[in-house]
Amino acid sequence: MVDHPKDEPTPLGMMHDADAPLVEEVLEDRRLEERQAEASFTPTQHEQIAALKAELSRLQASIKEIAAGSSQVAAGEMKEVVSRVERKLQENVFVAVAAAAFIGFIWGTTRR
Repeated sequence: MVDHPKDEPTPLGMMHDADAPLVEEVLEDRRLEERQAEASFTPTQHEQIAALKAELSRLQASIKEIAAGSSQVAAGEMKEVVSRVERKLQENVFVAVAAAAFIGFIWGTTRR
């Protein structure tokens, strides 16, 4: 640095030697700032576990909803099948009685 009298104002762009930070200090400050910035973006293990638990809870709720919906669909389909069979039996009473008699006969002969 150029020696400049202390009682005169410092020209723009120049510093007194005592005011100027050392290069190592500036670089260390930058490194520290970068480390702190990286640390603030990295979640802790506790935060990661909490996030995973929350996601697991959401998945369990979704699975319960899907299971409830599919059981309702299955029950509805079963009711449909039963009503169709009942309708067919009512339309063809004689065929139903003959089928029941045949099944009873086979059952009876195999049980002796």
